[in-house]
Amino acid sequence: MRPVQIERHAFNESDSADNFFGGYFSTDLVPRQTTDFYVFYRQKDDNQPDLDPTNKIDPAGTWNGPAARFATIGARIRSKPDALNGWDYAAEFVYEFGDIYASELNSVRSDLSALALHVSGGYTAKSLSWKPRVGLEYDFASGDRNPADRESESFQNLFPSNHDKYGFMDEFGWRNIHDLRVQANAKPIKKLDLEFDFHAF
Repeated sequence: MRPVQIERHAFNESDSADNFFGGYFSTDLVPRQTTDFYVFYRQKDDNQPDLDPTNKIDPAGTWNGPAARFATIGARIRSKPDALNGWDYAAEFVYEFGDIYASELNSVRSDLSALALHVSGGYTAKSLSWKPRVGLEYDFASGDRNPADRESESFQNLFPSNHDKYGFMDEFGWRNIHDLRVQANAKPIKKLDLEFDFHAF
Protein backbone atom coordinates (compact mmCIF):
# COMPACT_ATOMS: atom_id res chain seq x y z
CA MET A 1 0.00 0.00 0.00
CA ARG A 2 1.17 3.53 -0.77
CA PRO A 3 -0.30 6.89 0.30
CA VAL A 4 -1.54 8.97 -2.62
CA GLN A 5 -1.52 12.67 -3.43
CA ILE A 6 -5.18 13.62 -3.75
CA GLU A 7 -6.13 15.34 -7.02
CA ARG A 8 -9.75 16.20 -7.73
CA HIS A 9 -9.76 16.00 -11.51
CA ALA A 10 -6.99 13.51 -12.24
CA PHE A 11 -5.82 10.06 -11.28
CA ASN A 12 -4.11 10.05 -7.91
CA GLU A 13 -0.40 9.24 -7.97
CA SER A 14 1.04 7.05 -5.25
CA ASP A 15 4.04 8.07 -3.20
CA SER A 16 6.78 5.62 -4.20
CA ALA A 17 8.92 6.77 -1.27
CA ASP A 18 6.37 5.56 1.31
CA ASN A 19 5.52 1.84 1.23
CA PHE A 20 3.41 -0.08 3.71
CA PHE A 21 3.12 -3.88 3.85
CA GLY A 22 1.39 -6.22 6.23
CA GLY A 23 -0.61 -9.27 7.12
CA TYR A 24 -3.65 -9.63 9.39
CA PHE A 25 -5.08 -12.83 10.84
CA SER A 26 -8.39 -13.04 12.68
CA THR A 27 -9.99 -16.06 14.35
CA ASP A 28 -13.09 -16.98 16.37
CA LEU A 29 -11.59 -20.14 17.87
CA VAL A 30 -11.78 -18.75 21.41
CA PRO A 31 -15.46 -18.81 22.46
CA ARG A 32 -17.26 -15.46 22.74
CA GLN A 33 -14.37 -13.39 21.43
CA THR A 34 -12.46 -12.46 18.29
CA THR A 35 -8.67 -12.75 18.36
CA ASP A 36 -6.47 -10.86 15.90
CA PHE A 37 -2.77 -11.05 15.09
CA TYR A 38 -0.95 -8.71 12.72
CA VAL A 39 2.45 -7.80 11.32
CA PHE A 40 3.10 -4.54 9.43
CA TYR A 41 6.19 -3.01 7.86
CA ARG A 42 6.65 0.60 6.81
CA GLN A 43 9.45 1.80 4.56
CA LYS A 44 9.44 5.59 4.20
CA ASP A 45 12.45 6.94 2.33
CA ASP A 46 11.79 10.69 2.39
CA ASN A 47 10.91 13.55 4.71
CA GLN A 48 8.14 15.03 2.57
CA PRO A 49 4.51 15.84 3.46
CA ASP A 50 1.40 14.11 2.14
CA LEU A 51 -0.02 16.65 -0.31
CA ASP A 52 -3.78 17.22 -0.26
CA PRO A 53 -4.98 20.25 -2.26
CA THR A 54 -8.57 19.53 -1.14
CA ASN A 55 -7.59 20.31 2.45
CA LYS A 56 -8.49 24.00 2.79
CA ILE A 57 -6.77 24.28 6.17
CA ASP A 58 -3.39 22.91 5.05
CA PRO A 59 -3.33 22.50 1.24
CA ALA A 60 0.47 22.34 1.20
CA GLY A 61 0.29 18.96 2.89
CA THR A 62 0.55 17.29 6.26
CA TRP A 63 3.95 16.11 7.41
CA ASN A 64 3.75 12.42 8.24
CA GLY A 65 7.15 11.82 9.76
CA PRO A 66 10.78 11.48 8.75
CA ALA A 67 12.34 8.59 6.86
CA ALA A 68 11.76 5.30 8.68
CA ARG A 69 12.01 1.54 8.28
CA PHE A 70 10.31 -0.41 11.03
CA ALA A 71 8.04 -3.35 11.79
CA THR A 72 4.90 -3.41 13.94
CA ILE A 73 3.65 -6.65 15.50
CA GLY A 74 0.55 -6.90 17.62
CA ALA A 75 -2.34 -8.91 19.01
CA ARG A 76 -5.88 -7.87 19.83
CA ILE A 77 -8.82 -9.54 21.56
CA ARG A 78 -12.39 -8.28 21.84
CA SER A 79 -15.64 -9.77 23.00
CA LYS A 80 -18.33 -10.53 20.47
CA PRO A 81 -21.49 -8.40 20.52
CA ASP A 82 -24.19 -9.79 22.84
CA ALA A 83 -21.95 -12.68 23.95
CA LEU A 84 -21.61 -11.71 27.62
CA ASN A 85 -25.08 -10.49 28.65
CA GLY A 86 -24.24 -6.81 28.31
CA TRP A 87 -20.60 -6.96 29.30
CA ASP A 88 -17.83 -6.20 26.79
CA TYR A 89 -14.05 -6.09 26.78
CA ALA A 90 -11.10 -5.43 24.47
CA ALA A 91 -7.32 -5.50 24.78
CA GLU A 92 -4.43 -4.89 22.40
CA PHE A 93 -0.65 -5.10 22.73
CA VAL A 94 1.76 -3.77 20.09
CA TYR A 95 5.56 -3.78 19.73
CA GLU A 96 7.62 -1.89 17.15
CA PHE A 97 11.27 -2.18 16.15
CA GLY A 98 13.47 -0.85 13.36
CA ASP A 99 15.10 2.43 12.33
CA ILE A 100 13.93 6.04 12.58
CA TYR A 101 15.89 8.83 10.90
CA ALA A 102 16.21 12.51 11.81
CA SER A 103 14.96 13.51 8.33
CA GLU A 104 16.20 11.76 5.17
CA LEU A 105 17.85 8.33 4.93
CA ASN A 106 21.32 9.90 5.00
CA SER A 107 20.59 11.68 8.30
CA VAL A 108 21.15 10.50 11.88
CA ARG A 109 19.61 7.06 12.51
CA SER A 110 18.01 5.92 15.78
CA ASP A 111 17.15 2.35 16.80
CA LEU A 112 13.41 2.06 17.40
CA SER A 113 11.99 -0.10 20.19
CA ALA A 114 8.50 0.96 21.30
CA LEU A 115 5.39 -0.43 23.01
CA ALA A 116 1.68 0.34 23.12
CA LEU A 117 -1.22 -1.10 25.12
CA HIS A 118 -5.00 -0.74 25.10
CA VAL A 119 -7.41 -2.24 27.66
CA SER A 120 -11.13 -1.49 27.91
CA GLY A 121 -14.35 -2.90 29.30
CA GLY A 122 -17.91 -1.91 29.98
CA TYR A 123 -21.49 -2.86 30.67
CA THR A 124 -24.63 -2.04 28.66
CA ALA A 125 -28.04 -2.25 30.35
CA LYS A 126 -29.90 -3.56 27.32
CA SER A 127 -33.10 -4.12 29.26
CA LEU A 128 -33.53 -0.35 29.70
CA SER A 129 -35.06 1.74 26.94
CA TRP A 130 -32.08 4.10 26.50
CA LYS A 131 -29.60 1.19 26.59
CA PRO A 132 -27.07 3.07 28.76
CA ARG A 133 -23.46 1.90 28.82
CA VAL A 134 -20.67 2.70 31.25
CA GLY A 135 -17.09 1.86 30.41
CA LEU A 136 -13.51 2.18 31.56
CA GLU A 137 -10.47 2.33 29.27
CA TYR A 138 -6.70 2.68 29.59
CA ASP A 139 -4.33 3.52 26.74
CA PHE A 140 -0.54 3.59 26.91
CA ALA A 141 2.14 4.27 24.32
CA SER A 142 5.83 4.69 25.02
CA GLY A 143 7.76 7.91 24.46
CA ASP A 144 11.41 8.74 24.00
CA ARG A 145 13.43 9.28 27.19
CA ASN A 146 16.48 10.89 25.57
CA PRO A 147 16.31 12.31 22.02
CA ALA A 148 20.12 12.50 21.82
CA ASP A 149 21.01 8.84 22.52
CA ARG A 150 20.08 7.46 19.06
CA GLU A 151 17.60 5.07 20.66
CA SER A 152 13.95 5.91 20.06
CA GLU A 153 11.19 4.61 22.32
CA SER A 154 8.46 6.75 20.70
CA PHE A 155 5.62 4.57 19.43
CA GLN A 156 4.84 5.22 15.75
CA ASN A 157 1.08 5.67 15.42
CA LEU A 158 0.37 4.22 11.97
CA PHE A 159 -2.05 6.23 9.77
CA PRO A 160 -4.26 6.96 12.77
CA SER A 161 -7.87 7.93 13.29
CA ASN A 162 -7.95 8.76 16.97
CA HIS A 163 -11.48 10.11 17.43
CA ASP A 164 -12.80 7.12 19.34
CA LYS A 165 -9.83 7.00 21.73
CA TYR A 166 -8.71 10.52 22.59
CA GLY A 167 -11.63 12.78 21.67
CA PHE A 168 -12.69 14.74 18.62
CA MET A 169 -10.20 17.55 19.30
CA ASP A 170 -7.41 15.47 17.67
CA GLU A 171 -4.78 16.95 19.98
CA PHE A 172 -3.30 13.59 20.98
CA GLY A 173 -2.11 10.41 19.35
CA TRP A 174 -1.01 6.94 20.47
CA ARG A 175 2.50 8.11 21.43
CA ASN A 176 4.12 9.15 24.72
CA ILE A 177 0.84 8.86 26.57
CA HIS A 178 -0.97 7.47 29.58
CA ASP A 179 -4.73 7.97 29.22
CA LEU A 180 -7.42 6.77 31.63
CA ARG A 181 -10.91 7.22 30.20
CA VAL A 182 -14.33 6.95 31.84
CA GLN A 183 -17.23 6.75 29.40
CA ALA A 184 -21.02 6.85 29.54
CA ASN A 185 -23.33 6.36 26.55
CA ALA A 186 -27.08 6.33 25.97
CA LYS A 187 -29.42 6.19 22.98
CA PRO A 188 -32.69 7.95 23.89
CA ILE A 189 -34.09 7.74 20.35
CA LYS A 190 -33.11 5.89 17.18
CA LYS A 191 -31.24 8.80 15.57
CA LEU A 192 -29.64 10.29 18.67
CA ASP A 193 -26.59 9.03 20.56
CA LEU A 194 -25.40 10.70 23.76
CA GLU A 195 -21.84 10.23 24.99
CA PHE A 196 -19.84 11.54 27.93
CA ASP A 197 -16.08 11.00 28.13
CA PHE A 198 -13.66 11.95 30.88
CA HIS A 199 -9.94 11.63 30.15
CA ALA A 200 -7.12 11.75 32.69
CA PHE A 201 -3.84 12.11 30.78
